[in-house]
Amino acid sequence: RHLRERVELDAHLALPGGDGLQLHVTDLSFTFPDAREPFLKNLNFHIRSGERILVTGPNGSGKTTLLKVIAGIYSEYKGIIAYNDFPLGNLRVESLRSIIGYDLTETDVFKGTVYENIQAGRPGISLEDVKRAAAMVRLDEVIRTWPTGYETHITPEGLRLSTGVRAKIILARAIAVSPKVLMLEDTLAALPYDERLGIYQEILQPSHGWTVILCSNDLGISRMVDKIMV
Repeated sequence: RHLRERVELDAHLALPGGDGLQLHVTDLSFTFPDAREPFLKNLNFHIRSGERILVTGPNGSGKTTLLKVIAGIYSEYKGIIAYNDFPLGNLRVESLRSIIGYDLTETDVFKGTVYENIQAGRPGISLEDVKRAAAMVRLDEVIRTWPTGYETHITPEGLRLSTGVRAKIILARAIAVSPKVLMLEDTLAALPYDERLGIYQEILQPSHGWTVILCSNDLGISRMVDKIMV
């Protein structure tokens, strides 16, 4: 027990160092409960620190499932997943959540203010972090038009917000933590094409330092990344 606690502590201290994280995946397979065959089978890849990766493929090919497995949301996998050479199984879940920002299609807004929805109760995220994230996804332009700004209250499931604004809030939530790894589905499809590409162009700037894994079949995004995985 003491050895495991020490390994977890060492991993927790080592992971936040530097910019983006590197990721090694070796012989990764994942099978859904009660399924006979693996949904993901024998995947092998290496993503370097700060790389911007586009994952493409038809609907149902496993892009979202892959993100959930490497983010630690789905834990019953076979093979090796390692961040900065630390196996995923040696890392505290809370440590991983503090350095991974993810925006998945089933993620939604919740009852509370816009600030609370972006900050999401995570210690260490300030109002300036929230405003920076909102500006990066061009949400600040909308918030300025609301009389109560960041204190505007959102109803459950954002029933009075447009799909595009909801998507921006959720993406800002992923960015506000200043993640070492950003895992994204293409959740901005409701936005005008030029605006969507403009937001991704900002997020994918190498100067941010973070590692990005983005699932999309948009050829426009493919020109902004370092590598394409099919």
